[in-house]
Amino acid sequence: MLDDPEPGGGRVKAFRSKYDVMKAMYNLWKLLKHGETGLPWDESRRKLDCSDDRWEKKIKENPDFKRIKKQPSRELQEAWDQLFVNVVFLVFVNLEDDDEAT
Repeated sequence: MLDDPEPGGGRVKAFRSKYDVMKAMYNLWKLLKHGETGLPWDESRRKLDCSDDRWEKKIKENPDFKRIKKQPSRELQEAWDQLFVNVVFLVFVNLEDDDEAT
């Protein structure tokens, strides 16, 4: 612990690793949900309402979709939106503020 050149370094790396995995899952989910028209969406349950055949077709197109066949809960989708959507917006706003300062 005292030998660690960066206090909390191991925890920071573990947190970053989990964050990166969550962001990859979020991007995969968004690609599946918004990447193609015609996928049936059930708004009340906030889930894709696809047949097994449709899932198998999507998984053949992109094997990573198998990781999210058991779809994320409503709470997880909302948490992802808070974590990742707003971050992009804040970065964009900050870039605009920097341009105005010059």
